[in-house]
Parts: sequence; structure tokens; C-alpha cells
Amino acid sequence: MPQQEHVHAPEIRKRGISAVWLVPAIALLIALWLAVTAWLKASIPVVVTFESAEGLVEGKTEVRYRGLSIGRVADISLSSDLQDFKVTIDMDHDAEALLNEGTQFWIVKPRISLAGVSGLDTVLTGNYIGIRPGEGERKLAFESSPLPPPPEEDTGDGLWLKLSAQSLGAINIGSAVYYKSLSVGTVERVDLMDEARMLELLVRIDPQYAHLIGEKTKFFKMKPLEFGSGADGFELQTGPLVALVQGGIGLSGVNQPGSPAPKLADRRYQLLDKPPAARRKATGLNLVLYAPTRGSLGPGTAVTYRQVRVGEVLGTRLSSKADRVEIFINIESEWQSLVNSSTRFWNTSGFTIDAGIMSGVRIESESLESLLTGGVAFFTPPGSGSETVAQNTAFALADKPREQWLEWQDRLPPVKASEAPSAAEAEAQEAEPREEDKASKLRREKRGQAGPAG
Repeated sequence: MPQQEHVHAPEIRKRGISAVWLVPAIALLIALWLAVTAWLKASIPVVVTFESAEGLVEGKTEVRYRGLSIGRVADISLSSDLQDFKVTIDMDHDAEALLNEGTQFWIVKPRISLAGVSGLDTVLTGNYIGIRPGEGERKLAFESSPLPPPPEEDTGDGLWLKLSAQSLGAINIGSAVYYKSLSVGTVERVDLMDEARMLELLVRIDPQYAHLIGEKTKFFKMKPLEFGSGADGFELQTGPLVALVQGGIGLSGVNQPGSPAPKLADRRYQLLDKPPAARRKATGLNLVLYAPTRGSLGPGTAVTYRQVRVGEVLGTRLSSKADRVEIFINIESEWQSLVNSSTRFWNTSGFTIDAGIMSGVRIESESLESLLTGGVAFFTPPGSGSETVAQNTAFALADKPREQWLEWQDRLPPVKASEAPSAAEAEAQEAEPREEDKASKLRREKRGQAGPAG
């Protein structure tokens, strides 16, 4: 039998992915990873228009948000109308959420004044661009702000206040805010408001002094020089040396310990042209005098008893009906017992002239001090036995004293036995002039003897 030939079917081997393809696959994955990483780190080009490019350097100037660098200046070019500068900034991709319609850009640069130095970090690194994020839709083209925008909330960098004023006087950006001649804050910005009829000052109070500010705090322009006169001569007072050159703002009515700080919506104050007049003091006896006119009375005017100063005028104002003037005075604690319900007050300002054919002309004045600066005097009827008065009691202020008032002979509080000099001390006081006379006589005799010999 013929032998049958066996035909074997070809074996089909299953092959996997060739190792040759692994290299391109890995390369593709790496390329995808690099692309994603590059996309995530890709900068966002933003164009900001500035009036000046002072201090800006391509490839160096940073954009900082709360101290963190989030971008860098890539290109600076002049606008087509040659009026502005177009600054292209490469913003980090992470900062995309900051680029909205309300976002603001401005240049931060050092400012050196007599009140201090701000932007000190730019001295070594150069100017940088500040940014404040806003709200709205995404935006990539902006107009810069000439000055930093006012803070909208506390960031732990002090207390920010807004003062409104009709004029600045010597005050400017960098002027200090003083409390008892101690600098507690700085004027950071000045803007026009209310259709250019008023000025708004942005003031920063240092964190360690923020507790001084309360709802009743008053701000006023400090006088660089204050001139006064009295019986002792003329007096010239100056404020802090910096305020003489750059102006300054004073504050009064500080917050009491434990009182709440003003709310954010209430941090607006009026800048007064002069310090507010105090109407009372914590010590002594505070009284209110009523008069038809103020005359020459003002804060600091002396209140005298027997021509001795025992108090002062704190301030004046019109009454609620504007039919008279209210004059607030304070009697020192040591002398407040001199006042009771029978006490009479009168104005000693100026002088009086008495003229007659036979008597001639006579000019009278209470004192040189009252002639120059005005004054208030008072007397109490002797032995009146009237009750003492309470704080803020009101009295009428007469234009001049009656003759009966001048004839009163009030007695001062008796001297205590411990304060009175002893008999031996009195004799010693009387003997001192005699001993001085003997010594003087002896010196004169010696000079007389030496004269002929010379």
C-alpha cells in the first residue's frame, strides 16, 4: 500500500505587543504629561495701561499679591497716541481667578518723608506692581490706578479710617497722626469726593494704637505754631518738629479701655480745622456761664478769684435757641469750695474809661492779663451759708461787677495749725532781714575804708 503522506497545518503563534512599540508609547505619555504640565504652568498674558513706566523693567519687575509673586513684566511699549505705556504681564496660571473686571493694578514704589519711610521693600528689589482682585467676568486688559486703592477690610495691618475735610492746609500724603505728640498713624491717600467739593483722607492707624479710636474720637488739624499772651509776657508753642514742615493731624476723645472699636461702616470722621473745645474736665468743678456775647473769652482764658487764677475757660458755644452764649469753665479742685449758689461771675475783659471835667480821664482794668486775653472773675457773699453747687450748674455772667460785689470780703479757708509758722520760726524770719542789714553795713564800712587807701 502506498504510504500516506501526513500534511501538518502550520502553527499560528500568538504574539504580544512588540517591545519596539513600547518606546514610542512611553514617549507619547511623557509628551502628554509635559503638555499638561506646560498648560498648567503656562502664563496668562495681561495688558495693563500705565501713565508712567517709572521703575518697571522687562523680565524683572514682579506683580505681587499680598507679598507673593504671581507674575512678571514681559514687555513695555508706548501707546499709539504716545500718552500711555502698554505693559504686558505674564501672570501665573494659578492667578487666573484674580483677573476680573474689578481688578486693580498700581505701581508700588518707596516713599520717603519726614514722617517715615513706606515701601521700604522696594529699595533693594525695585518697584513692583500691586494687584487687588475684583469681581465680574474674566478680563485681560486693564487701566492702572495712580494710587493704591483704599482697603476694603482689615488685613491685620492697622486700622484704616476715612476723614472728610474742606481743605488740607499743610497736610499731605505721609503726614502723621499724633496723640499727645506721639505719632500713631499716617495719611496714606487723599482723594476728591462729593463732586470735587470735599476731600477724603485715607488714614492708617498703627495696630498697637488702634484701640484709641472710638465713636467719639475727634480729628483736627494741628497748628504748627500757637501764639499766646498774658500778664507774664508772650508765649510761643510749637508742635512736633515734623508737623512744622509737613503738617499733622491730632486726635482727642480716645476710646476708653474695654470699649468696642468702631464698626467698619462707621469709620468715617470729620477733620476739624481746630481742636474741639472741651466742655468739662474729670477733676474740679465744671460750670456753665450764660452771656449775651462771647467777647474775648476762649479756651484757656483765666478764671480768677481776687485776681488769682483758680480755673479756666474750657470752651464756648451758642445755646440751642441761639439766643445766648454758653461758656464752659472749670474751677480747680483746691478752690471749688469758694463757689456756692450765691456766687456772682462777671467779665473782666478789656478796660473801662471814666472821664469828667473836674476828675479828668481814668482808665481801669482788672489786670494786664485780662486786658490782653480776657478773663472771668467771681466773688461769693460773705457768710451767705448757701449750699455748694453740683457739676454743670449754670450761672449768669455779668458784663461788669456791681459795687456791692467788690465790697464783699470773702475769707479764704483758714490755715491749719500744722501749716502755720511757729513763734520761733516767725522770730527767725524777722531776724533774717536784721542780720542781712548788719552784714551789708559791715561791707559798706570796709569799702569806705578801702576807698581812700586806693
